[in-house]
Amino acid sequence: VALRCCAVAGNPWLGFSSIAQIKEAEAPAKFRLRCSVVRHLPRNAMDIAVLECRQCCCQFSCPPSDAPATGPSAASGASNHHVHVDSSASPVCGGGDESSSVNSADCTERMAAGGLAHLCGLWFNPDTNSYYCPHCSPKSEENVRLRFVFRFAMVLRDDSGELLVRCSGKDAEDFFQLQPCNLALSTAVRGAIDSCLKGLVSTVGEDGALSCAANDEPSLVECCLKSHHMLRGPVTEECSDSEALTSTVAYQLFDTSCEV
Repeated sequence: VALRCCAVAGNPWLGFSSIAQIKEAEAPAKFRLRCSVVRHLPRNAMDIAVLECRQCCCQFSCPPSDAPATGPSAASGASNHHVHVDSSASPVCGGGDESSSVNSADCTERMAAGGLAHLCGLWFNPDTNSYYCPHCSPKSEENVRLRFVFRFAMVLRDDSGELLVRCSGKDAEDFFQLQPCNLALSTAVRGAIDSCLKGLVSTVGEDGALSCAANDEPSLVECCLKSHHMLRGPVTEECSDSEALTSTVAYQLFDTSCEV
């Protein structure tokens, strides 16, 4: 059995816990776990890097490299490409209230002045290959540039059960030991991520046994996790602390790097 991923030194006081013990513990808390990875999400490594707005915290899928760009037109939002909203940080992200609506003619003029085009619902500068938030740019003095961030999840398994663990931002950069970028254009970074994930993920055979695609042995992953409460539900000015919001416990990977 090969140890494919090691927790970063810095948490020597953390003892090992099982997945069952982690689920039973009250959040927030920190854990160290040794287990196998049975699945990563998204399954396509190309989708692990997404575009994020620093202002509204909305995230968007990166347009494919062959997507056609069009000239300035009405900023109709990116609902077809919008993949995530951090509602706790941006309760009105992409909101449709009258006070936040923007005249489409003003958007067209703004985009034309900046030499921008539409690409999969995003504002795009073909000269610098830069993307801008279609929600915040029309309402700001300057166009709000989107940044690339890593965002993925893994399903972990040990003898006591399974656990979905997320990883994003700086924790994901530390995990891959890479900087996020447009994976459609960077074959080197995409290849490194793909190799890392292939070396980590163990497949489940018909007999229930685990094996890794890299060497036909089950890969053990040693990692650090932290639990936290996450609110889900509608967030508006009228119900920012509404009973409609429900709290669930989520788990985040931290202080862990891939050493495949």
